Amino acid sequence: MFRKSLVLLSILLFLLTIGFGKTLQFWATPFVSQPEKFFEPLVKQFKAETGIDVEISVVSYADAVTKIQAAIAAGEAPDLVALSEGRFMPLVRFGNALYELDEFVTDDLLKRVVRPQLLDQYRQIAGGKLYVFPICFWTYLGAINLDIFKKAGVPEEFIEKMTDPNKYYTWDDLLQLGAMVTKDYNGDGKVDHWLYAYPGGENWVHPFLLWYWNAGGSPTLLDENGKPAFNTEATIRALKFLLTLKEKGYMPPGVESLSAGDAIDMFTSGKTAFINNVWPSNAFVVWPKQFKNLNFRLVYPPVGPTGLRTTYFGSYLLAIPRQSKMKREAWKFIEFLLRPESQKYISANTYYSSITGDVPDEFKGDPRVKMYMEVVKYAIPEPMHPAMARWKMIYNSETQAVLSGQKTPEEAAKTMQKLAEQALEFYK
Repeated sequence: MFRKSLVLLSILLFLLTIGFGKTLQFWATPFVSQPEKFFEPLVKQFKAETGIDVEISVVSYADAVTKIQAAIAAGEAPDLVALSEGRFMPLVRFGNALYELDEFVTDDLLKRVVRPQLLDQYRQIAGGKLYVFPICFWTYLGAINLDIFKKAGVPEEFIEKMTDPNKYYTWDDLLQLGAMVTKDYNGDGKVDHWLYAYPGGENWVHPFLLWYWNAGGSPTLLDENGKPAFNTEATIRALKFLLTLKEKGYMPPGVESLSAGDAIDMFTSGKTAFINNVWPSNAFVVWPKQFKNLNFRLVYPPVGPTGLRTTYFGSYLLAIPRQSKMKREAWKFIEFLLRPESQKYISANTYYSSITGDVPDEFKGDPRVKMYMEVVKYAIPEPMHPAMARWKMIYNSETQAVLSGQKTPEEAAKTMQKLAEQALEFYK
């Protein structure tokens, strides 16, 4: 009897050692509509292999930082949290809330990452330490409406420049294209098709940055002295170009007040010929299903006036709060999500790009997948400074002021700089 008890105790201790009976608390942000449903088969497989369960709570992006901070203050932090580039730095900067992951990251894992330099940028902004690890990423390609191009008589050679990774088109080419496609197609004497709709009334992170970076702007929005880099030639170039598009009539009237959804609707309804922020999910699923008459083709980003081709990079970042009592188990789940089988599942069910390059077999021959994987070498991560939320509001409102005629590009750049420096004072 005594020996049986010892055997049972040994088995119990072994099961506890490998994780049996433990439950990780994972706060997931909604990178898909129902994260808890999306992760369900992965959690089931992980539990079958390790004995560790994962309980998922969905937290909105807007509330993620404040809720995590409140949980930490109450001594009730989760074991794993999902964040974005712009949201993890406040948790690092204030309260040292996240655990360093470098002790877990192996060289073999780093070799599997599509672009390891991106991890270096996460380290650089956080004092040389790695606090987050991406499990998938998204970046932007552009798209053109082939029906509008055909009606406007755009040469095939022009389309080749936009779709061939070994060729390129410039801002001057876009101006030339604007003159060709901006027309009255229904014959009522009013222009009803335009080149491009900038979402001037939207407070998204990326619309201005896509042009600012393309104009040679700082990837981090900071200069070499650590000051905001808004009163610069890059800012003025970007604002002047957007203003030129509007003044020449190549953007629809009222563009300064358009939301992001409005701007996308202009393209999907066949009113604009070009868009520069096409999510993978739109390219693969949403547009082909919802807009079956939309004859579009993906294109690479333009090359800006300083010779740079750039685009935006965002990722689904996982972090382990320092307060977690199950850090190794939480990392074990991250490792599980980075396995080839898990990465293929993530790619197939979200259409975001695999951070390790592992995609389902049916994706391997798809030229659209290839384009999204190729464009990552031009991608710049969302700036990660704690002041980013405030800076985003500043540059968007000043861009709107330019498009509405309230300020010149030079005046707006000066205002951006002044307000950005004031916002920076809070984080010193």
